[in-house]
Amino acid sequence: MKAMGSIGTLGLLALLAAGSLALSTGCGGPPTARSGHDVRMRDGRIVVDGVALPHDRWVDVNLDAGSVDTLAIDTAGGPIELSGDPSGHCSLSVHVWSQRQDDGEVYISSGRLRVRSQLGARVFIDGVRGTVPEGLALDLSTSTGSISVEGACKGGTLLLDSASGEVAVRGSQPSWIKVGTASGDVLVEKSSAGLLRARTASGDVTIRNGIWGTIRSETASGGLRLEDC
Repeated sequence: MKAMGSIGTLGLLALLAAGSLALSTGCGGPPTARSGHDVRMRDGRIVVDGVALPHDRWVDVNLDAGSVDTLAIDTAGGPIELSGDPSGHCSLSVHVWSQRQDDGEVYISSGRLRVRSQLGARVFIDGVRGTVPEGLALDLSTSTGSISVEGACKGGTLLLDSASGEVAVRGSQPSWIKVGTASGDVLVEKSSAGLLRARTASGDVTIRNGIWGTIRSETASGGLRLEDC
């Protein structure tokens, strides 16, 4: 592991005991981390704030992210899987649940991926996969879904939050990475950053193959593994 720190190679690992994260599941179903919606699965359907959304489909979109510094994406239980595109394309497949069949238009507004109804009904995003501009900073959050980022955020910032889903970062070179999870495992491999901060209450943190300025791992009952660093 190549790293620089004020107290040497071992000193750059600040192993701090941490309490449980503020992100938690709500009674009966997980709310999204930041939007605060009460989201539940009932008979194979998503129910958002008491409204059943019986229809779902994957919507493929090519979006203009040229004016966006940081793209924020939230889901409840669906996965977020993104890879960086050196050509700058933002091509996403978005899992949209809707109250009305084939409803829901996906767009970016104020740096956040959103969906709006074209029929005046309820719609909700619960899964995103695809490519984003390689240098675009990302702020990704999910309650129980997994997060996977590969070859993205070059020179930007990477923020990842999950309550119980697994988080993986591969082949990425952000300026710094901040990962927070309550019970999911964290894997960071073949990446580099000036600062890597991984926080988990009970999950394990594995850091494999990378060049780091500073690593800070905070865990209550999980473990930290450094492999081939």
